[in-house]
Amino acid sequence: MHQATRIALYLCTACALGAAACDDGAKRNGDVDAGDDAATDAELDGGVDATYDASTGDAEVDGGIDLSTESACCVGIVDIPADPLRVGYVGLDSGRVLPGPPVNGDVSGGATSAGVVGSTLYLCEDDGEEGHVVSISLSTGAASTLLATCTAVTTDGSRILVLANDGKIRAYANEVALGAGTASATYTLTGLVSRIAATPTELLTSWHATDRIARGAFASTSADVVLQDFDDVVFGLDLLADERLVIVRGTSDGIALFSGATGAHLASVTPAGGAVFQGVACGTGPAYCPAP
Repeated sequence: MHQATRIALYLCTACALGAAACDDGAKRNGDVDAGDDAATDAELDGGVDATYDASTGDAEVDGGIDLSTESACCVGIVDIPADPLRVGYVGLDSGRVLPGPPVNGDVSGGATSAGVVGSTLYLCEDDGEEGHVVSISLSTGAASTLLATCTAVTTDGSRILVLANDGKIRAYANEVALGAGTASATYTLTGLVSRIAATPTELLTSWHATDRIARGAFASTSADVVLQDFDDVVFGLDLLADERLVIVRGTSDGIALFSGATGAHLASVTPAGGAVFQGVACGTGPAYCPAP
């Protein structure tokens, strides 16, 4: 099972609370350009500039961010400094963060895999003994425990996929089947696996300390995608329909995008306002890139 990890990331200077003027917004070396600091005229070096209110913990403009124009976004549990754990969304073009409702339930924020079906986020919550599957309403933040014994959880668009402590992934058609423990399919994995993601046709797996992501059709042999110059911990992953592989980096270094075919590094995104994500589910449309 994985060890749940919480990371608290704090803004290092009070001047980050001030307004900042933006430059032309060009991307440099794969990082999202942050513009210039109004006080020092210094470039903000790859981070995304965001107004941050320490009294409320809100990134950007208090939940008013419109992510509907992003090419893709991710949703997960977000840890924003001085703020309770929330459902949160991050744009993969800009790094802008849209805070959602606070999570109400037994959730620590340490899950390193996640999945969405409809308006529900699924993840595996590690309680120090064994993990249990949790469902979280994206609209209200209400969390419910559905099933004990898991290492990771994701979805393939419709089914809920649970990696159990026996190294097998079991697919459940819906929450009713999950609650009853009635799996519609079982997939046996090889090697060390602690992170999982899926599309309607493919399964992705990895260990936490690795530069290799295994991907392949369900119940078939997988092939490794080697991530270019990746020397970090995988804290979350997903694959977009356009073949971009999303990796949440494990040292609070934000999110890296790679080619799902070649492993080539494409871009890096720093979530705004000091926001930290771990397990994420990524995609397009209002379920992933909502308007406020």
